[in-house]
Formats: sequence, structure tokens, C-alpha cells
Amino acid sequence: MKFLELTVKNFMPYKGQQTIKFPTDPSRNVLVVFGDNMRGKTSILNAIRWGLYGKAFSRHKAVIGLDKIINSEALQEGDAEFSVEIKFEAGNHTYELTRIAKKKAYVARPESSSDYEEHVFLKRNGVAIAGHQIEPEINLYAPEQVSRFFLFDGELLQEYEMLLEEGSATGEAIKEAIEQVLGVPALINGRDDSLTLLKMAEKQQTKDLSKMNDMGRLADQQRLLQEMEDVKLRDLETTKDQLKKIRSEKSILEDEIESLSQLSVTAMELKERTNRHRELVSEQEKLRGDVLTLASTAWKDLLKPKLVLLEEALLSEVNSKTGQITQEGAIGQEIKQVQSILNLSVCPTCQQEVSADHKHTFEESLKSLQDKLNNISSNQSRLSEVTARLNTLRKILNSSAVDLLKDKNQRIRSIDVQLTKLENAIDKLNQELRGKDADEVVKKRKYHDELVRRETVSLGNIDALTSELAKIRKQIDDLAKSINANPSARNTRSTLLANIYKGIETSFRLSIDDLRERLKSEVERKATDAFLELTTQKDYSGLKINSNYGLTILDEQGEAVPLRSAGAEQIVALSLIDGLSRTGRAAGPVVMDTPFGRLDPKHRANILNYLPKHASQLILLVHEGEINRTTDLSEIAHRIGAEYEIKEKSLRYSKIEKL
Repeated sequence: MKFLELTVKNFMPYKGQQTIKFPTDPSRNVLVVFGDNMRGKTSILNAIRWGLYGKAFSRHKAVIGLDKIINSEALQEGDAEFSVEIKFEAGNHTYELTRIAKKKAYVARPESSSDYEEHVFLKRNGVAIAGHQIEPEINLYAPEQVSRFFLFDGELLQEYEMLLEEGSATGEAIKEAIEQVLGVPALINGRDDSLTLLKMAEKQQTKDLSKMNDMGRLADQQRLLQEMEDVKLRDLETTKDQLKKIRSEKSILEDEIESLSQLSVTAMELKERTNRHRELVSEQEKLRGDVLTLASTAWKDLLKPKLVLLEEALLSEVNSKTGQITQEGAIGQEIKQVQSILNLSVCPTCQQEVSADHKHTFEESLKSLQDKLNNISSNQSRLSEVTARLNTLRKILNSSAVDLLKDKNQRIRSIDVQLTKLENAIDKLNQELRGKDADEVVKKRKYHDELVRRETVSLGNIDALTSELAKIRKQIDDLAKSINANPSARNTRSTLLANIYKGIETSFRLSIDDLRERLKSEVERKATDAFLELTTQKDYSGLKINSNYGLTILDEQGEAVPLRSAGAEQIVALSLIDGLSRTGRAAGPVVMDTPFGRLDPKHRANILNYLPKHASQLILLVHEGEINRTTDLSEIAHRIGAEYEIKEKSLRYSKIEKL
């Protein structure tokens, strides 16, 4: 079997009509669909499941009502119809399967599943198939009981760990599904039918025995045991129905709790984004005030050319004054020398007395030096004044109003963009929180605990009733030996029939045990082959299967590995699924939703290399947090036939786009 094309209309987040075309080339049989969480990857899986079987499931396997499948945005616009069309090849035939849900004629706006009517059509090679033949035709190539193993949610792979726990409710449900795949129910139905015939014959036998004088006591004992058995069977059926309702209610509740559990995270995110919005608005208001202030002084930029000339003049004067001031020390030293000569009247060089004429010369020189020194002091005062003016001028020149206005306006525009994004995010978060009460989580969790308790009680009651029925059946079988010991009773038609049906029932029961053992051995072998190719730990010797079809890893010495990592658990689960798939069905497409969440790059590479070889098509629904488009897919780039990406258009609308 190969998928050719999937077309959805108004299905979950996919508003309007959208199509995915599947690769059909055996050498390029991988389709990858990228999408962030909450964008619609699981909805693609559900579209295939709903199209084939008319069922869509939540994360906890609760059936999603038709009123929850319709795209809410399309419904608001008045379009209340949704559909899925699947084109596929199988058995050398081409099929077109269409499933449509429409609101009933008398319904204005559908509000529940009962407001819809569902229609399904199937064409084989362009010829319509009669309605009663559609389901058998689909199950011929893709049996619903096998769907768990080719349409599966990678985030639920940890469920398969429950197969290692005896008595686990989840494990029992998976075991039942596994045996559906392997064909065990066919024998179980045969055993149950033969047991029903046996009981009918035994009741007729009781009537026949009551007419025999010497068999009345045995007839009374048999009648009492049959009545007890009937009562216990009714109690068992009632308890199983109750358990089914409890589990259904628990699944729905788990979905609601999961949804509500996001409220606190969403509320916190809303608070953070709201605070950031407030901060940006405040910053933007301040910037706008600064812009007004700068605009009022922008006239200064008109004087800039003249101010530059003034700066040059002041700088030249500063340099000149600075040069003069550097001479102050030398002049002071000269004044000291001249003053010393005048005071001593002796030349410091030749030690001769200074004449009156020379003394007059030194006095004039001293006066000249003092004038220079006084002039320098005046220059220092002037230099301080000029320097202050130069610094003030430079501040004016360096603080161009035009440049500052440009920077602040650019920041205002940047904040506008950020505010728009924040407002969109805040609106989206408010929509998610609308009509929800975070305190409701506590109430629902409390009720969930009560359902778990009731589930445990029901399971205990089922075990007790099953045990009591086994004891009653043994007593009936023992009584049958006493009846058969009497020649008159043994030769009645009812006794002969009872013996025949008992033999048939025993044959079916033994065959069931034998089939289970043979199938488990085959699944163990095929799962081990897959595991040894998928695991990166080459010291493991294989897997060992238990009565629940749970798989235990064996080390190099054949001993059980007690502790397994989350990644190892996922590899074991995938190995089991592959083993079951190859045991219970011919090669067909495999659709995997979020399969790599707990795996390292080496394990991802092993899976990506292994699965395309053992499936007619491999459809991967992934997000970029679990797989890298460049590095992870490079190993199988040659096997990829098509790539799509889910783009969010609004809170309630996603678009599938081909890459």
C-alpha cells in the first residue's frame, strides 16, 4: 500500500482545502513535514486516521467529537463542512477515499457531534464501491486494529514500557491491540463461540437430567452452578462496561488537565509580555519628549559653519598661550640669577665686582624679565578663559540635534515594531486564557484521582470475578465427569453435544496458547533484528519478550539490563512496533508523529537509515527541536521525496506549504 495524496478541508487547524502529495518512488520514499508544536502535526496524523476509520484521537486516546474537528475559523465564517480525501494504491488498484461531515439540514449552527451527519465514499479504479463493502475493502490493506503500529504518536512511545508491568491497565490495552494485530482474536472468538454453544448444551443437559430418576441431584447441582455462572458473567460484563466508561472519562479528563495545566505558564507569559509592553510604552513616551526638546534647539545646527571657524581661532590662541606659558620656568630662573647679581654686586662667573654701568644693565634686564613674567600670568588667566570657551563650543558642536533626532526617531520606530509583536502575542495569549479557570485544574485532578481509584477497584473486581468464574467452570467440568459416568446420561443428545463443544472449546484454548507462544517468538526475533540495527550500544545481545509482549534488553552475556535510559526505551518501543508490523501486515506506509523527542543524534541517524528500507513510505511529522534539517537529514537526503512545512496564519488557522 502507498499513499498518493491527502486533501483536507476545514479539518482542525487546516482552514479551506489543503493538499499533501506523497512520494511514490521506492528509492525516494521519505516525506518530511516540519511544524512547531501546536501548529498541526498531529492533526495530519488524525486526518489520515479519520479518513480511513472515521476516528480522531486526543493525546490520551480519547475520541475527538466531530464538533471539535471542524476548523473554528471556518465555522465562524459560516462553513460547517469538513472532509478528508485520501488517494492510495494497493493490490494493483488505485483508490479514492472521501469522508465528509456536514451539519444536519435542520441545524443552524452545529454545537455537538450529534448535529453532524457523516458520509464516506470509496472508488476503486474510478468505480464506486457499495457502502457496506467500504470498511472491509479498507481493512483488507490497512486493518484498523493494526493502525496503532503504522499511525503512531512518538510522544506516546513510553506507553510501551507498561508492557513490562504485570496488571498495568495501559499494558493490558496495548497487549490487546498487539494480539489484534497478530490474529489471536480469531481464535479467541472461536473459543468464546464454542463456549457459548457448550453452555447452551449444558442447560439442555440439565433439563434432560432432571427427568431421570437417578440424576436429579446432579441436575440440581449443575443448575445451581449455571445460575451462579450466569450471575457472575453479568456482573463481569457490567464491571467491564463501568471500567470502559471510567477509562473514557479519565482520558477526556487527562486532555482537559493537560490543557489547563498550560494556564499557569500562559498566564505568566502574558504577565511578562504585558510588563514589557508597559516598559516600552514608557520609554517611547520619554523619547518623544526628547525629540520635542531637540527640535526646539535644532536651530543651533544653522550656526555650525561659523562655530567651526570660531573653534579654529580659539584653538590657535590656546596653542599660542600654551607655548608662552611653557617659558615661565626659564624666565623665573633668569630673574633669580639677575636678582642674585644685583644683591651681591659680584659676577657669579668671574667673581669680579659689578660696575655701576653693568648694574644698570642688569636692572633693565630684570625689569624686562619681570614684564614678561607678568604678561605670562595674564596669559594664564586668558588661557583658562579661552579653554572654557573652547570646551563649551565643542559640546555644542558634538551634540548635533539632527543626529540625535535621527537616533531617537529610529529607536521610536523600533519600539513600534516591538509593540506590534507584543500586542499580537498578548491578544493570542488572552484568547487562550479566555473562559478558562486555572483553579479548575485542582478540581479536575482531584476527580481524576477518584477515577483512578475507581479504575483500580474495577480491575480488582474483574480479576476476582474472572477467578470465581474459573472456579465455577472447573466445578461444572468436574460435574460433567460424574454425568458421563452414567450410561443413560452419557447417551443423551444434550450430553453428546456438550462433550463435542467442550472438545472444540479445549482445542481453541490450547491453540490460542500455542499461537501466542509462536507469535511471541517471531516478534521477539524480528524486534531483536531491528533493535540491533537501531541501537548504538553494540554490546547488547538482543531482546527477550514476556507474556505481555514487553521487551527486556539483554547484555552481552544474555542477562537482563535492569535500568534503561529514556532513549533506550524509545528504541525498544520502535523495535517492538517494527517487529509487530512486519509480523502482522505486509509492508506499507508508516506515519510517525514527533518520533525523535528523546533520542540522541546517533540513534536518530540509525532510525532514519533503517525505517525507509522496511516501509513502502516513511512520513515524518517533526519539529526542529527534535531534528536538524541540515545535519540529521543529510544521511537520508537521497531518500527524501518531498518536504512540507506547517506555517501558522492565525491562532486557529495553519497552512501546509511545500518546500
